[in-house]
Amino acid sequence: MTDQTSISFKDIAGGPSVGAVLCTLQDLKDKGAIELFYRADSKLFIGFIQWLDGAVIAYKNSCPHTGTPLNLYGPQFLDASGKYFQCYTHGAQFEPSSGLCISGPCKGQHLTPLSINIIDEKVVAA
Repeated sequence: MTDQTSISFKDIAGGPSVGAVLCTLQDLKDKGAIELFYRADSKLFIGFIQWLDGAVIAYKNSCPHTGTPLNLYGPQFLDASGKYFQCYTHGAQFEPSSGLCISGPCKGQHLTPLSINIIDEKVVAA
């Protein structure tokens, strides 16, 4: 994924325990992506998991420019070409494999990866 420090699910307030199943690979193949929402008191954490070219990619759903979620409507994180994640607030584009912003107001910054494992066709919190 990336050399950026990943967020472990044990550090997400209100999140699932490490080892919890987040989704199945079939869910991702069918839907393309899923959103993750966890709330503990006033703290809200939003993430997403994307199936792209046979890879499973997970990031915190927060643009490094303003902190807004990348998507506006449902689990749609890819641009029109289907090659890059795109922030629909200001149009920043990110390389899926590294989370690096390649264009837009946060160029050179990164999305924050989430720690996941794939076990028995399931995406599991790590």
